[in-house]
Amino acid sequence: MMRRMKSRLAAALMATAVFSPHPASAGEVRLIPGTPVEFEVPAAPPSLAHLYRQKSEPVRMSIQLPADYSPSRSYPVLVFLSGGDGGGGGELHMARPFLGAEGYVLCNFPLFKKNIAGATPDEQLSVTPLDADHALPALRLLLDELRRRVPNIDESRSVFAGFSNGANTAALILWSGDRDLISRFSTYILIEGGFWLGMDYDRWSGAKFAVPSFDSFADKRLLFVFGADENPPDRIPFIKDARTTIEVLREAGIDTAEWPMRGVGHDFPPHEMDAIRAWLLPKLR
Repeated sequence: MMRRMKSRLAAALMATAVFSPHPASAGEVRLIPGTPVEFEVPAAPPSLAHLYRQKSEPVRMSIQLPADYSPSRSYPVLVFLSGGDGGGGGELHMARPFLGAEGYVLCNFPLFKKNIAGATPDEQLSVTPLDADHALPALRLLLDELRRRVPNIDESRSVFAGFSNGANTAALILWSGDRDLISRFSTYILIEGGFWLGMDYDRWSGAKFAVPSFDSFADKRLLFVFGADENPPDRIPFIKDARTTIEVLREAGIDTAEWPMRGVGHDFPPHEMDAIRAWLLPKLR
C-alpha cells in the first residue's frame, strides 16, 4: 500500500464484499458442491476488517467445494486472501476465476492484525511480523476449521495466495517458521505484497523485525507477482523490495519464481491470472 494505493484504499475497501446479514451459524453449516457457503466462526478474534470498520459480529469464512466433489476423493485447496482490510470472509472473487474450474476447494477468510494504530493507512492496515502473536493463532483456528469441514484435502497440491495485504499474511505464515501451518500448502503466491519476507523491515508501515529462518519452508514453492509499471515513482522502491527478497530467497536455496506484470501497477488483471494459472498447474500435478 503505497501513496497511490492510499488514494485507491477507500475504493478497494468498498469493492470487498459487504458483511452478509445472514451467514450460516457454526452449527448449521452444510457444504454444497459448486456453491459458495459462508459461515460464522465465533471462536475467532476480531478481524482487521472488524477493527477498521468497527463491526462486532462474529468472524466468518467461506468454502466452495468443486462441483464434482466426492468425500471418497482428495482435493487440493486454494486459500486466496484479499487486500485492504481483507473483507468479511466471503471474498471468493479472486479464487474462483483463478483455480475454481480446476478441481480445487476454494476458501477465503479475513485478515488479522493486533491493532489499527498509526497515522497513515499503511501503518493502520499493513500486516507485518509485529502482528504475529495476534494473527497466527487466528489463522491456525481458521485453517483448522477448513481441515475439519473438508478432511480430504490434498495438501501436496494446495496453494495459499494473497493480494496486497493478503500477500502480507501469506508472508507472515512463512516468516513465522510454524512448520505445521506452512506444511498445509505446497505453493505460496504473493501478489503485490509480502515483499518484506527477505528483509528486516517493511518499507511502507515502518515496522522492523527479525529476518526469518528459511529452513521451515525450504521445500515449498514461492511465486512473487508484482506490477512492473514504475509510475508513479514510489512504485520503484516497492519493486526493488520484491527483487531483493527474491534474490535473498534464491541464495538461500528456496524454490522462488518471479512474475513481473508488464504495464501493470497495483492490480492482478484477468490476463495475468490466466497466464499464471497456465504456468502453475503443470507444477501441481
